[in-house]
Amino acid sequence: MHPRFIPQHFSIDAVRTQGVRVDNDEACFVSDWSAVMEELQADGASVLPLRQQTLMDLDTAWGPMGIGETSVGRVALDSMGARLEGAELDVERYRVKEADQALIDQITFSAVHLKAYMTSASGESCDQATAALFELASLRSEWAPGMLSPPDASDEAIVKLDRLLRRVQSVNLNDVSAMESLPGWADKLRSGSAQTLGAGLQLYGFYSAIRGIGEALRTGDTGELLFEGGAFSAEVASLGVELALERIGQKMMSAGHTVYRGFCASRAGLLLRRGAGLIASVLTVPFDIAQALIALSNALKAKGKQAQDLYVEAGFSLVSATLSLALGVSALAGFGAAGPVGLIAAAVLIVGARIYAACRVVDEIDDYIELSTLERLRTGWFAFAGVELDDSVLERYKTSRARTAYAESLKAQARALLGAEMKNSVQAIVNGRFEVRLQTIRHWKHQWDEQAGESPHTLVREPVIHEVDDYFDASKEGAVDLLPEATWGAKGPEKGVLWLLGGGDDSVLGVPNRPNHFRYGGGRKHLVGGSQDDEFMFEVPPDTFSGAEGRVPISVLVGGTGADTLSFLGETTGPRAAGFNVNLGAGSVTLMTDNGRDGLKCMGLWSIENVASLAGASSVITGSNEANRIVLKGEYDQAHAMAGDDQLLIQRGSARVNGGPGADYFEILESAKDVVIEEDGQQRSLIMLNWPFSRIQRWWISGNALKVASTLGLDGELPGPCVGIENVYTLREGKRHLANALFSFLTQDGYRIAPLLPETLDPTGEPQVSMEVLAPPGPRISPIILGPGQSVALAAGTSSYFVSRGYGMTAIDAHASQEQGRCCVYVDYDSQELAGVYTTYHVATRRRSHFDYLDYTDAKIKFEWADGRTLYLDEYAAQPSATWTSVGGSLQASALRLKAEFVVVMRDGVSYRLLPPVQSYVSDFASPGYKIKDAMASLNLRYGHYPFLRPRRPKSLNLTAHSQRVHLGAAPHLATCVLCGRGGVYEIYLTSWAIVELSTPQALSKESDASTWDFFCTALAEDIRLDSIVVSPGHIKVGSVSIRVPRYDDPDVPLENIRIHSKDGGRFDVRLDLGKVYLARVAASGNSSIAQLLKSLRHHRQRAAVFTPTINVTGIGMADGTTGTVYYDVMADCWRLEADRHRRLSSEELAVST
Repeated sequence: MHPRFIPQHFSIDAVRTQGVRVDNDEACFVSDWSAVMEELQADGASVLPLRQQTLMDLDTAWGPMGIGETSVGRVALDSMGARLEGAELDVERYRVKEADQALIDQITFSAVHLKAYMTSASGESCDQATAALFELASLRSEWAPGMLSPPDASDEAIVKLDRLLRRVQSVNLNDVSAMESLPGWADKLRSGSAQTLGAGLQLYGFYSAIRGIGEALRTGDTGELLFEGGAFSAEVASLGVELALERIGQKMMSAGHTVYRGFCASRAGLLLRRGAGLIASVLTVPFDIAQALIALSNALKAKGKQAQDLYVEAGFSLVSATLSLALGVSALAGFGAAGPVGLIAAAVLIVGARIYAACRVVDEIDDYIELSTLERLRTGWFAFAGVELDDSVLERYKTSRARTAYAESLKAQARALLGAEMKNSVQAIVNGRFEVRLQTIRHWKHQWDEQAGESPHTLVREPVIHEVDDYFDASKEGAVDLLPEATWGAKGPEKGVLWLLGGGDDSVLGVPNRPNHFRYGGGRKHLVGGSQDDEFMFEVPPDTFSGAEGRVPISVLVGGTGADTLSFLGETTGPRAAGFNVNLGAGSVTLMTDNGRDGLKCMGLWSIENVASLAGASSVITGSNEANRIVLKGEYDQAHAMAGDDQLLIQRGSARVNGGPGADYFEILESAKDVVIEEDGQQRSLIMLNWPFSRIQRWWISGNALKVASTLGLDGELPGPCVGIENVYTLREGKRHLANALFSFLTQDGYRIAPLLPETLDPTGEPQVSMEVLAPPGPRISPIILGPGQSVALAAGTSSYFVSRGYGMTAIDAHASQEQGRCCVYVDYDSQELAGVYTTYHVATRRRSHFDYLDYTDAKIKFEWADGRTLYLDEYAAQPSATWTSVGGSLQASALRLKAEFVVVMRDGVSYRLLPPVQSYVSDFASPGYKIKDAMASLNLRYGHYPFLRPRRPKSLNLTAHSQRVHLGAAPHLATCVLCGRGGVYEIYLTSWAIVELSTPQALSKESDASTWDFFCTALAEDIRLDSIVVSPGHIKVGSVSIRVPRYDDPDVPLENIRIHSKDGGRFDVRLDLGKVYLARVAASGNSSIAQLLKSLRHHRQRAAVFTPTINVTGIGMADGTTGTVYYDVMADCWRLEADRHRRLSSEELAVST
């Protein structure tokens, strides 16, 4: 079998099975089988019958092909559309009794052929086909492609089948790393059992759905198809938000004109243009012409008054250029002639510009208000003369212009919302009406003469926007289309209307068949929604709780049918007691204050189901007997959801919530503080803790409540939300009795947590509580395996490493790392086993000018453990370039800075964040060179328990019952190699620092014999001797390689046969029942002598606790040429000949074979 189809960590070579070598001969790709059939029939070919006959003969001779625990006929498999690299399987690939892992990972099926087969198959054949598909998917490696060729998107049945098979393929029952890294408060045994049960139920559900789809295809029952496949094939769509970026090129082009004008307005520009003499005016000609060209170019692109201004600007620039040339000619003719010409030119330019400016002022005002003839003349003359305009004209102009500008800004805002964030939810925005009034405002001066009686301010009449009362009736079909205040976006059947009403006493009848979004401020409102989900957003005025005593305007909100929501927007900064008392069932909203406004009604509600409280306030929310969604944002809110399956979201502050009867959902954000939850315990509820699982620190019983504490901050240094579930226990008869266990928890990263609560507790004390944890499905981070003697360069970005146990050094070189990178190192030792931590660096001094500089290089940190294990992080910190700070006198230095973010997690969950080495600038200057220091100050202990990740256990590599060869990939290794044998003999070629796990499932269940595993060490970096092999329960250490084997508690279970082959040809056999290893074979080389071999064998004989009576020796024979096998008799300590076991041989009678 071709090794390219196996992951990079290992490959399989099949050896001969039943006398036939299994090859991967590629067949041609058949895209249209019906066309091929027609061609074959036309040619009279008999290839297809011959192929089918061959497959039938194989099924008859060997039985169906085994696939894991099931089997399927080769004819059926071929009819199902089995493919290999897009082509039909060669007949030779069917000449095996069972499918090996390579075939399982490579085989695919034509969606068209598979559907045709299931449609025409019998019930039994259809069941066998779906069982084979499920078994193939469950055994298929996770990295392998999908089993079905890309199906037609319109073929719903095959699309769902393909999705289900991919889900089955992604389930990995071997991966228990999440369970191994659980904190101490988790019951690992119960959690592991629940995890396995959950995965089993999940696979059973997939299997049922696949069987259901197969049966639906066979019978043509599409309703059954939708039912069976729909529950396991839901799709989730996510929406992205696009950000608009300003174009830099446009800014540069528009800045060219600005730069030129700015230069002309500068002192140098003025001197150059007009103040350096008449001859110098000629130099301004290129500037004037360039200014004219820019103005003409911009005028072609502009419209209206803007274009007119640009054309006039271009005209003045051309006139200026013409006059400059005339002045230059006059200067050449003589200064006397140039004087009058210059005066006339200046007068023409100045008067012309002032006249045009006055005309533009009159024209600008006339765009907004209507001027009489007298007002036009007065306004024009005053503008020409620079005199302030009449107040009557200015006030009318300001009012009209402000009204127009504000209306345009509202429409521009509406168009921006409709084109971006509300593009998919709103089709029209209706702005409330307004009016503009002039209000006297004080403009304070920067400087005034108080002694002269000058006022420090001036009174100015400025326009102010006032929102007026609105009345909109959109209850009739098409009424919104007729509203002049409406701005439209793209229409859609699900899109609603946004009403921006502001203040005033407004009355709006919303669109009946679309969602209505009402956003409004103060004043009395009467708002009526429609039959969809409406939203009422109240922008709370600042003086709501602190206003004058007396009546407050009462608004009426009518939600209609649908799930309608009332949201309080803004944030109050008043007293803590201020807030709203909202009762959805009673339909009322009253004020809660510490003044005379307390208890005043401000809203009447009809058919409002959901509510969001005011940020910063302390509100009381009471739900209705329907399903409510309550969002709490206040400083200290209280909520009672009443009956129904309610949703309660606590976003911030402290809160006390009661779900009432029903299956309720609680969600608590990490920005919340102390949260108390009350439930009646009659139906199961879910509590979402919206922060990572690792931040949860402990669970305990306090009084009758279950509490959970969490942390916040980068290293858990801040206290997080504290959540308590009240009335979990009740006190009676001197004991606390369990009253409510019908709730569970869910974390942000998908962990499900269920409390394991005892039935009774003593009345006092705060006992800790264990929890059952279910880890989320899907792939997890798998750290790179680092063994003793291994060194790696720190990978870019985010990287993680697993440092295994054992004597020796491991180094991670961070020389090329960047500061934005992150490195997490998981060390397979407990924190108590850490013997020492040291930092080293080299410091050199140099003097430049009057300063002394310290140069730091080669910063390292070293971890040491008691068993001789060491870990180096080389170049983990460095001195930033060109950054110097005075550290005393003339001494200049720079603090070392981390090359990346480094975190170390120990096996017991203790974690440290690394800090740079502590520098002693004065002593470093006094005695430069190599420095070594205790580094405990460079370890920042992170508060809490952190998950410890081990190398991932991928899906098993399923070997057949016949001999196979497995080659492991080179280091570094990313995962454990899990091998499942079937009683055969397997050759495993090891590489350094690999982790291998082996078993024979049928032997563990006493259904077959165990397997024989021959481990070859030819590719290891180290030499393997007897003392290099350490056997312990469930584990064999072969140099740097770790081999995990089953633990045997039952003496009747067959033991795995393990043989280890060294580079020199020797073989060591392992006795798992005794936990010992012994020498089983020695190989003589051309450089060895008989005496050396005998000495080595006697040395093993003396040291071995367990040995075999005879040791085979290869590479030696009789010196006289007598044929026969020579072996070493351990008991008698002599050489013997296999053909004559009673004969003792001397060393002189033997010779090393050449």
